[in-house]
Amino acid sequence: MKKELKVYTDCCTQKKTNKMKRGRNYTLYSSILVLFICLFSCVGKNKVNKPDIEFSSVKTDSFYLESSVRPIDLIFPQNIIAIDTFLILIQYKEEKMISIFSLNTNNHLTTVLRKGNGPDEFPMIKRSNQFVFEDGEVKFWVNAFPNYFCLLNVNKSVKEDRVVFDKRFKFPGDFGSSSNILAQSNCAYCFEDSSLWLSRNSRHTGDFLNNPNYTFVEYDYKLKQIGDTIPLFDFADLTDHDELIVASTEVCHLTQKKTAIFYLHMGCFNIIDYETKQAKKIETKKDGSDHTKIMNAKKTEHYIASASADHIWVLRGYQDSKPIVDVYDWEGLLKGTVFFDKWFVRYHINPTTNMLYAIGEDDQILEYDLASVKI
Repeated sequence: MKKELKVYTDCCTQKKTNKMKRGRNYTLYSSILVLFICLFSCVGKNKVNKPDIEFSSVKTDSFYLESSVRPIDLIFPQNIIAIDTFLILIQYKEEKMISIFSLNTNNHLTTVLRKGNGPDEFPMIKRSNQFVFEDGEVKFWVNAFPNYFCLLNVNKSVKEDRVVFDKRFKFPGDFGSSSNILAQSNCAYCFEDSSLWLSRNSRHTGDFLNNPNYTFVEYDYKLKQIGDTIPLFDFADLTDHDELIVASTEVCHLTQKKTAIFYLHMGCFNIIDYETKQAKKIETKKDGSDHTKIMNAKKTEHYIASASADHIWVLRGYQDSKPIVDVYDWEGLLKGTVFFDKWFVRYHINPTTNMLYAIGEDDQILEYDLASVKI
């Protein structure tokens, strides 16, 4: 009996000791938990301190995609657009610059837009950044050298086997003329009947030292008047690098009045909302970007951008000659990074099928299914 009592007493003592240890452990764990809560609360408060400049999230998922090759043969295509059932390849040096293929059959449908100075002819295409669906038809805006901004109707161009424009804006003046506001702009966007938004930099207008701002200006084509201005980036501290700062890639939201502009030689970008007439600057590095250091090294931060239904995709570099694409939402948050299996520079995301098409080596037309990119 005494032995059993001793064993019972020892067990109780051991349990009491273990309970005291657990109590001390709980106290320690609670203290650590409170410390982490305080730290994270401080971090959240620091983010709110700078509403004008935000930093994109860096904790994201990574994805790897493999390509298939479309049996489409075209010599030296220099740009690519995929919309609905159409694949559009642009050859700036050919007599006719726009070739249209069917994504359903891979067949060539038509080649339009002859190079020249006659009716429905242009010497050169500058950019095509805005794509629209109207009345069941596919259309995209063409910024044509030197002074045309036109809405090309793809369905009608295929049906009539000639270029068909639904809208056409012609700006006065030659390319070097001060009256040609289109020639002084990087790109143009049209969201209403006669109201255009033009991206302008003072290097194009010849007024860089007096006004080192990158801006968007609202232009009423009917009244020939400039309205509101949205300042994007003040380059006052970077005046020695004006040949680099104007290099940019722009992408337009598919359904909303928004664009994003990425600077090739700076670790930041802007998101512009034309409804609120506000611009947000996003730093792509958490500790901020030393833009002068990047420019001195002539390091490319962003290449080509494209837009899917809810996201902005931007090619930011290569690993073993294979593309690395960062994916942002339209609030500027980094949502993921996608690694691709084959080299390309020019690419475009089909907004209706969520497929990415790119021009690869030896003019191959690469196709990637983005369905596995869950962001």
